[in-house]
Amino acid sequence: GMFFGFDQGVTGGVLVMDSFLGDFCEGVYDSNATCSAQGRQPDAWLTFATLFSFTYYIGCIAGALCGQWLMDARGRRAAIFAASVLFCIGTAWVCATPAGGNAA
Repeated sequence: GMFFGFDQGVTGGVLVMDSFLGDFCEGVYDSNATCSAQGRQPDAWLTFATLFSFTYYIGCIAGALCGQWLMDARGRRAAIFAASVLFCIGTAWVCATPAGGNAA
């Protein structure tokens, strides 16, 4: 329970960090765009950040609900295995994204 809220806070904080914006926003959506937490970001970046946050929260809710069902139906080992498989798929997706690219 405690880490669920902690992860959400960290994710929201990272999206507005100048170093993160410099690496993942500037030049990705518009070659002339400058991104900063205090300035105006490109519309495509704002759409991406909104969809990212939205799907993150929906995924957390769905994962909590499905995890509870899976643990009741199949046990703790199956739930941990399923979570590990999803984690590996997500990690592979991030690693396969080309440099300067966008996986979405």
